This record gives sequence, C-alpha cells and structure tokens, in this order.
Amino acid sequence: MDTSKGPLNEAAFLDKSSFVNATWVTVKPDVSGADSVEATSIGGRFVTDKNIIIEAGYSAVEDDSSIKIGVGTYISNTMDVVASYESYDSDLDGGDVSTFSANLHGLHTLQGETSLAFDGGLAFQDNDGESAYVISAGADYYLNKALSIGAGASLLTADNYDGSTIDFRANYFVTPIARIGVGYASQGQDADGDLMQLNASIRF
Repeated sequence: MDTSKGPLNEAAFLDKSSFVNATWVTVKPDVSGADSVEATSIGGRFVTDKNIIIEAGYSAVEDDSSIKIGVGTYISNTMDVVASYESYDSDLDGGDVSTFSANLHGLHTLQGETSLAFDGGLAFQDNDGESAYVISAGADYYLNKALSIGAGASLLTADNYDGSTIDFRANYFVTPIARIGVGYASQGQDADGDLMQLNASIRF
C-alpha cells in the first residue's frame, strides 16, 4: 500500500487498497459507579480492478455482537460511496436490530500536508418491527500525515424516540500501521449521557 498520497489514516482509501483491520475500544460512561465497557472489532475491505468495493466486519461489545457487509464504488479518486447491511444481536435483552445504510466518504487536499476528510450517511433501522431513521455527518482535519482532529453529529428519529449525538475526536499514527485515538461524545434529546473514549488500531 502506498502511504505517500496523503494522510496515513486515508492511505488505503487513497490507494484503493484492500485491507484487514482490528480495533479495540474502551469506553468510560460519565455515570457514578459505572464500569468501563470494552469493544473489539475485526473487518476488512476488498477493492477490485474495476473500483468495486466489498466490505465485511464483526464487532462485539460485552454481550452484544454485530455482523456487517457492504458493497460500493469509487465515484472519483478521492470519493466513494458504500451501501451496507448490519445485523445487531443483543444476548442481554434478546433484541435484534437490522440497519440498511448508505455512506459517502471523501478527501479534499489543502496546502502542504494538510487536508480535510468528510463523511455523510443515511440509515434505516428495523428494531423488532419498530423503525428509525438516522442522518449523520462529520469531518476530520489533518494537520499532517499522522495527526488529525475531527467532529461529527448524528440525529435519530424513531416512532417513540428521538436522539442526537455530537462527538469530538483526535487520532495519531505512532507508526505507519499503528494508530491511537481519543474521543468524547455527548448525547441529547431522549438520549442522555457523555462518553470518553480511548482506542487503538493496527492495520495489516
């Protein structure tokens, strides 16, 4: 994979490379007496010679797990769109959630090593017969190839529930394949809570 085309976090995207990644996340809820929650995930992307994208992933959070598959294409050398299906299963309450989504990702080069990445998404969720719609958007500013800061927001509207989330994040590549990050998220409307996040990932 060529890492010379832009930010390290965007290297596979810019090079249209196939990859596998693994992520570990620990979240500390801002609630007195609450325990930290750990999550792990493994996934990957395969890009064909015709710029067709195929994605798959598995993640687990405590007693919950999800499987996700996606298919998409490059619209240009610096923009792609992917349609995905995710099945989420909770062993704790027996709930099952199916999510159909479409996500756009792009990168705009600025001066020197600086650049701006942007994301937008629409999703439909089916939660045991109850439907919900989600719209999301975000951006990451790359100060150089290794360091970035970003923010995002999402709005969820369901039959009897509305929620919103605003998040802030920073990521730094210690080496060309190892990344560490921190994040903060605040939920609003019917959702309520703040989350602090520490995470790390290795790209193979």
